[in-house]
Amino acid sequence: MAHRGLAAGTRRVYLSRIRHLLLSIGHHPTRVDPAMVCQYLRGVSRSSSCSEASLNQRLSAIRFLFRHVHHRPEILEALRGGASGLATPLPALRVEDIARLMRRAEPGRTRVLIALLYGSGLRLEEALHIRIGDIDLRQRTVRVVSRRGRTSRVSVIARALLPDVWNLMRD
Repeated sequence: MAHRGLAAGTRRVYLSRIRHLLLSIGHHPTRVDPAMVCQYLRGVSRSSSCSEASLNQRLSAIRFLFRHVHHRPEILEALRGGASGLATPLPALRVEDIARLMRRAEPGRTRVLIALLYGSGLRLEEALHIRIGDIDLRQRTVRVVSRRGRTSRVSVIARALLPDVWNLMRD
């Protein structure tokens, strides 16, 4: 791995992920078939503790193992779709679910947060880090800054939410 230019941290993570795969499957890499690897990744993706980043790490480690160590193109072919093809998507909330959440939420910050998440398509992390300067009520927009602050995007604030946002900004 070092001769391929992988950083020490990457090597450590890859070895950990490969070890987990082989212990879970219970076979030597030469006896593993593509279905076993896909089944393993699907099982991991269904785990509540497995983030998409973790799944992508596992996928990269497995690709490394079967590309550079064991030269198993049939397994690489089975993994061509990437992690997105393996993850089980969460069901979307229905309009009734959102309405029930809004009715039960405390007025003020909590209700505005739920409405921004749903109505403006914000991620939780993005919504929690909005500052007053990011909101333009005249244009009905909110500037969403990435976690690292390198990029930003603009999202629309629903017209029905404007009075709640205004009241929250005044307080």
